[in-house]
Amino acid sequence: MLELDDPRWYSLEHASGFASDIPELLQRLKLQPTPQLWDRIWDKLLIDMAVYPATVAIVPHLVMMAKELPPHKRHNHLIFVGMVAAHYEDATIPDDLDSAYREALKSSVLPLLEAIRLPPMDERILIHLLASLASVCGNDGLGRIMSGLIRGEFSLACPHCEGDLFVSPDEQGFRVYAPDPYEHEQHGVEVEPRGPMCHGVSLLPEHLSPVNAHQWLPALATRAGYPGLAERIHHLHGCSACPLCGHPLGVVEQIVERATPQ
Repeated sequence: MLELDDPRWYSLEHASGFASDIPELLQRLKLQPTPQLWDRIWDKLLIDMAVYPATVAIVPHLVMMAKELPPHKRHNHLIFVGMVAAHYEDATIPDDLDSAYREALKSSVLPLLEAIRLPPMDERILIHLLASLASVCGNDGLGRIMSGLIRGEFSLACPHCEGDLFVSPDEQGFRVYAPDPYEHEQHGVEVEPRGPMCHGVSLLPEHLSPVNAHQWLPALATRAGYPGLAERIHHLHGCSACPLCGHPLGVVEQIVERATPQ
């Protein structure tokens, strides 16, 4: 971890130039994490989801702070860490900072689980925490797109006809639609789950693999008191068909494909 008195902060970059101001911001954040201070950190270190060397350097500090806070007070720290993890692959980072960053991600899993397992909270915060957990566990694609559960809409493209599509919720789950310039009523194509929701999945930190996130994310949402959110996450991992050409669609896979920079 890059200590706060290390002179390298003066040569690391963030969105506003060199990061000589970041050690002081982190010290202030530890003492009194105000919304205004968080706004400054986002603006300097993760504006437009661009990851800078200084962004990566603060992640171990934020994880350490989160561990020292009660679970209900660590949301901002861990959501920021998760967003860095979701967009990290686009960055070029020195090896020593990368190593400390990856160790910090591993140690963030348990604090995230503790925060998620609290009694019911604002559903939007829970979605952001689940997205952060998916990202730090290696499924950065899911981390990028889960905010669509808040907006209520996802965009994707058919891999066969390349038509633009969107996914929106209905009473049963989700449907895939094609944009209609004349706003005619559409029924869309239903997204069908690939199987029943798994209720026996292990939620131990060492068992949270990126490949079975479709099982443990709904399980965590259920445990947090949001069975409806669990159902939506489960349905999002289902199958459908393009309403333009009928080609089969793996829904979440195509949503992630659209959200991944080329």
